[in-house]
Amino acid sequence: MAPCRSGGSELLHSNPLTVAGLASLSTAATILLTTVIVEGSASVLALLGLGVLIALPWAWLFMQPRRDLPAAGITPETLAQWQSLATRVSGYGVTISDTQRRLIWVNDSFTRMTGYTNADVAGLKTSALLYWERTDAEVVRRSREAFDNVRGVRFESLVRSKNGRAWWLDTDAQPLVDKNGLHQGWVCIQTDVTDAVHKREAMRLAQEQLHVAKEAAEAANRAKSEFLANMSHEIRTPLNGVIGMTGLLLDTRLSDEQREFAEIARSSGESLLAVLNDVLDFSKIEAGQMTLEQVDFDLTAIIEQSIDATMLRVGEKGLELIVDVDPGLPHGLRGDPTRLRQVILNLLNNAVKFTEKGEVRLCALVQAAEGNCARLRVEVADTGPGLTSASGSGCSCPSSRQMRQRHDVSVEPDSACPFADG
Repeated sequence: MAPCRSGGSELLHSNPLTVAGLASLSTAATILLTTVIVEGSASVLALLGLGVLIALPWAWLFMQPRRDLPAAGITPETLAQWQSLATRVSGYGVTISDTQRRLIWVNDSFTRMTGYTNADVAGLKTSALLYWERTDAEVVRRSREAFDNVRGVRFESLVRSKNGRAWWLDTDAQPLVDKNGLHQGWVCIQTDVTDAVHKREAMRLAQEQLHVAKEAAEAANRAKSEFLANMSHEIRTPLNGVIGMTGLLLDTRLSDEQREFAEIARSSGESLLAVLNDVLDFSKIEAGQMTLEQVDFDLTAIIEQSIDATMLRVGEKGLELIVDVDPGLPHGLRGDPTRLRQVILNLLNNAVKFTEKGEVRLCALVQAAEGNCARLRVEVADTGPGLTSASGSGCSCPSSRQMRQRHDVSVEPDSACPFADG
């Protein structure tokens, strides 16, 4: 900030006659006051009046408006010297060249960056000093086009110093124009941006690698989906034959036990076929486009089919399978019976698989009901290793408080049901 002087100091430099008059008036009043005091002939009022007469001129002087003035000793020549010094010691390279871009002067920072001194560059172009075979030809072409049209341009180029070091140079070139608008030369501000360019390049390579990895993952995912689709098709063909032959078997004369076994075989085959159909829709699942079927079904029949499919393994392991169905459970529901059967069957199979002794319990109960809508809950609990009694209270059926593991599934018969958000 430039130093600021008071108004009195300004008058001291700009109007010496005014200052001399004020000084004379004040001096005369001072002498008079001294004489009066020595002789002792003045009253107090007179003394006060003389004091005011002495102070008033100087108070008026220093109460004049203030105005900023350049610091003492700053001349245009000094300012020019300082500007030259700032240009030389700046961290940016500065070059001045004629209209043909032949160098006239470079500052010390340019010399530090490139190794070339004023003596080395006199009469030469920057391109002749720094450009080499790895300098981007397109960048050179665009910059020369700007030079030819006498307009400013900024560009980055890979250059080489006097000692052979390759580095990246950012150049901001602007034309020098006199007061008449005539082009007189060029000034260039140059910066070493090697670190910034390397960081950008590293980021670009990382993004390319990420893109390649993403494409590879997507290709692998597509291959997996195609493989599953093909395998599902190959498995589904013979499975349809098994289901069809089981259906024909059920049309024949069978004992009650044989019919029960055949119905279980057909139900299990249909469940497996449903799983294969889901695999065929794998791409829809991944895309979040999987939709649930909305058809009428009987939940009790779904539970019975799931129980029948697991009874054989339950008997082989000597387990007890307990089924508690709420008497108030509605029979006519609307939803996706295939996936519901799949969920219940999976829970039962897992419970049987991980239970070595004891029992597996399936509970189906009504949690809430309103009009023709109901929220149902299906729970599968077992005595195998799983949740401790402290972390899970077991099945909500009264006789199953000691169960150590529980699996739940909620059934909502209608999306418009008031319990759908619960």
